[in-house]
Amino acid sequence: MIYGTGVDLTTISRIRRAHERFGERFARRFLHAEEWLQYTRHNRPERFLAKRFAVKEAAVKALGTGERQGVLLSDFYVIHDALGRPELHADGEAACLCRRHGIDALHVSLSDEGDTVAAFVILECR
Repeated sequence: MIYGTGVDLTTISRIRRAHERFGERFARRFLHAEEWLQYTRHNRPERFLAKRFAVKEAAVKALGTGERQGVLLSDFYVIHDALGRPELHADGEAACLCRRHGIDALHVSLSDEGDTVAAFVILECR
């Protein structure tokens, strides 16, 4: 059963401006520790940040909390499996809320074209 869905669109240029203005402080605001090393090694950091930002915004929308009830954007993180598919994970208060609501599967789809990044998240109770 689907618990919630969330979608977010962002532009790489918007993220680039924030990154240029605030530097690593901007990235630390929403990246999880699991994503930090990926970010520091990425050859296109603004594109990486835009994708992660969109996923996290979509995830808090799917959870229904936004950045409230103790949930932070950095509570969600993406790693890639052996085939390169993105996998969404929850940590911190987001993970607690997922357990409390019986959410046991987190799905993410990412797409980018030109300056636009799209993320779609489905939270599922099996």
